[in-house]
Amino acid sequence: MLYIDCFSGVSGDMLIGALIDLGADVSAIKKILLDINGVESVRASKINKGGITASKFTSSYTPDSLRLDDLIGHVDDLKISQDAKELSRNILKTLGVAESKVHNVNLNEVHLHDAVDCIVDAVAVSLALEDLNLINEKICSSEVSCGFIAPATRSIIDDHGIHVRIKSEKEITTPTGVAILANITDKFEDETKFRQHKKKFSGRTGYGAGDMDLSHPNVLKMVM
Repeated sequence: MLYIDCFSGVSGDMLIGALIDLGADVSAIKKILLDINGVESVRASKINKGGITASKFTSSYTPDSLRLDDLIGHVDDLKISQDAKELSRNILKTLGVAESKVHNVNLNEVHLHDAVDCIVDAVAVSLALEDLNLINEKICSSEVSCGFIAPATRSIIDDHGIHVRIKSEKEITTPTGVAILANITDKFEDETKFRQHKKKFSGRTGYGAGDMDLSHPNVLKMVM
């Protein structure tokens, strides 16, 4: 079982970083990601965020705007397991549905901006979960700390019943972050209930670094 503590928000990069910090094979993940058209580089490094050592995941890519069907096609072309493909597709579909609602267009007309980044995040999370034998395991999340909430983020939060709390004025939670949570999380618990259930966990901890410098560490915590 995996517990995700989103006390400082959630993004795709933060989730990937935390999974790598838990021990996911970054070399194997990087090899697959570099097969995605438009991806130029992938890197994971240890950094300090507000006194916490965390893994920072970054990728560089050629910016592109693609239709959802094209994104799904890119996933289908990858040499990864069916479980990883299914989770990746579902994450992208969740993003596509949110954008279709926000812009009031049919799903087949949706173009995702930063499309390559969306694929990278969806596939990397799927591969990391699989590598840690967590892709079909129960995953629990805390309430998600938010600040400014973008329309697509709000749509996903509302559609999937994601529990949130306001903690900042900045956009510390992204559409991709909540799209991933929507597809991997079985339930949401507060910190008190998590402590009550702590005996279920081995205590192995990973931190994924965010991009912001806040009054508190901009990291996402995972306990396995």
